[in-house]
Amino acid sequence: MSESDKQSGRSQPSPAPGDVEVLSISFDEAQAELESLIDRIETGQLGLEEAVKAYEHGVRLVKHCRGILSRTEQRFADLSAEMRETN
Repeated sequence: MSESDKQSGRSQPSPAPGDVEVLSISFDEAQAELESLIDRIETGQLGLEEAVKAYEHGVRLVKHCRGILSRTEQRFADLSAEMRETN
């Protein structure tokens, strides 16, 4: 749960089983897995059902990567603000 969610009393829903696996990998690992999924889907290496499952997994990976990027952007903004305060 983020600090702002703790402060506002909002709770985060529990991650779905497939999301738990995604949440445990780094940005670089998620990006590499996404590239692999895209390649397998685009080259027709997967049947229809497998392609749908791969797409769903890809959506979870994209959400995970966006979350990491968002937290990183906020961290840089916070650090920049700290630097301005100390000058």
